[in-house]
Amino acid sequence: YDYVTLFLIAESNLTLSGKPKPLYLKENWSRFARYHNKIRRVEIDLMNSIHKTTDAWYNERTMRNEGIRLALPNSTRDFLLLTSDLDEIPKFRFIQALASCQLPTPFPSLLLQCDFYYYSFEFRHAPNPYFPGATVSRFSPNDKIPLNLRESRTHNRPMPSTCFHCSYCFDRLETVRLKIASFSHTELDVPKYHDQKHIIDCVRNGKDLYDRHSEQYRRVNINEIELPRIVQVERERVTVSRFSPNDKIPLNLRESRFHNRPMLSTCFHCSYCFDRLETVRLKIASFSHTELNIPKYHDQKYIIDCFRNGKDLYDRHGVRFRHVNINKIELPRLVQVKRERFMYMLDRSSPNAGFRDV
Repeated sequence: YDYVTLFLIAESNLTLSGKPKPLYLKENWSRFARYHNKIRRVEIDLMNSIHKTTDAWYNERTMRNEGIRLALPNSTRDFLLLTSDLDEIPKFRFIQALASCQLPTPFPSLLLQCDFYYYSFEFRHAPNPYFPGATVSRFSPNDKIPLNLRESRTHNRPMPSTCFHCSYCFDRLETVRLKIASFSHTELDVPKYHDQKHIIDCVRNGKDLYDRHSEQYRRVNINEIELPRIVQVERERVTVSRFSPNDKIPLNLRESRFHNRPMLSTCFHCSYCFDRLETVRLKIASFSHTELNIPKYHDQKYIIDCFRNGKDLYDRHGVRFRHVNINKIELPRLVQVKRERFMYMLDRSSPNAGFRDV
């Protein structure tokens, strides 16, 4: 708010799909009284336009272009124009930099690449973590503003991670339905996608609302990502996570872990680190890979040879092990403190490979 000279907001009496709608900002104008000196609201009368049409994409272009044409003030000096949809939120640090830094001349038009989230800041778009969103261009007082700022934005200089785009981040299910019925993709306005159970399942589990195979979302740790300032300050008011204490925990947490955000070197995994040879045999006979439960792999001499020399127990050519210096690696604290007790986890070179029952 401190760095923006004027907020230009356009609203229409029709949805993009051509259905009548209220002028929401106009009806709630008094709620924004403290900001009136920095807001210019314009109405786009699509309902009575001589070019009235049910072509959603035409309405979307008209909405953007007429909004720019009607809302822009008569400026006597150069100005920066930032255009965005309501769910494309420029980051504070980027706006602060624009307002505070000496900008180059000529100024290259910018494309703000948004951190791309769906339903909440809990699900990030997996194939494309960035969404091509808002634009920034510089104009002089006598410049004619091009009406295709949105369409031509892919030619602008990309600025990664300079805005947020949280799609379908609504706190009411009816608002999800309203968007489905209103936006330009009229082909997706079908009963299945309005179904309450379908919507809740998708929003809770990060599934694509429209069953598009190309659209996938990855659950992220909201404590490890950047959030809009208002969300940081008012976390209880704003939807951050779609899980609640009464949620049914998904049963495929293990199977779906490859979609999670990787955290390198944050745990230890020591496979077959047993102090008894019989425990090795017990695992071979018990674990899921039943095809490996054959006499050869139960043989005492064979097991000891593999353990002493770092060979794969199951003769898999793609599995290799490298001998390391235990004094130069990180160890679990219990192993560090009680090295004698856990010597079998540190040194397998003895004739019995460290097994206590051999």
